[in-house]
Amino acid sequence: TFTDTNTGCSSTVTATVVVTLQPEVKPISTTAPAGFNACIGGTLQLTDATSGGTWKSLNGAIATISASGLVTGLSAGTVDITYSILTSCGEPAADTVTITVNAAPSATIAYAGPYCTNGGTIALTTHTGTLGGTYSISPTTGGVSIDPVTGTITPGTTGGVYTVTYTVAASGGCSIYTATAPVTITTAPSGTVSY
Repeated sequence: TFTDTNTGCSSTVTATVVVTLQPEVKPISTTAPAGFNACIGGTLQLTDATSGGTWKSLNGAIATISASGLVTGLSAGTVDITYSILTSCGEPAADTVTITVNAAPSATIAYAGPYCTNGGTIALTTHTGTLGGTYSISPTTGGVSIDPVTGTITPGTTGGVYTVTYTVAASGGCSIYTATAPVTITTAPSGTVSY
């Protein structure tokens, strides 16, 4: 309503105002078992229920992302990934997640030798690289056994040629990893003396 202060006359003018609700971007998600983790050289598929958006990596040295939301890990670290749209109001809207890129496990194991069945337990000589894995030995003929934590071998009554396997479980978007080392244990000579 407008009123003229000089004449005291007033007039009413109406107008319709349309207020549009600002659209929101749905949360970014993934079905990967490791969650928002990727391995160097590996990939991670991201999705968003909001259509028509654009993916972007905020640090292309750590990870890149394709137009379809496929993340590729390049170096270890964390990186923010955004999915953004331009709303009908002409304003941007986005959702962001942090991706962790992990280095793949690696290890080298070795036993020095030579070994004999009567020489006592056999300690692991060399272990470099990723820790936290478990040791196993095959075959187990002759009664040979191994400590799964330390890699120490207990010889059996007879020797043989064995393979020790060091296994690091899959984690952080990286696959299971194994390293092997050969071990030869010689059966101790035996004999009897009679008079």
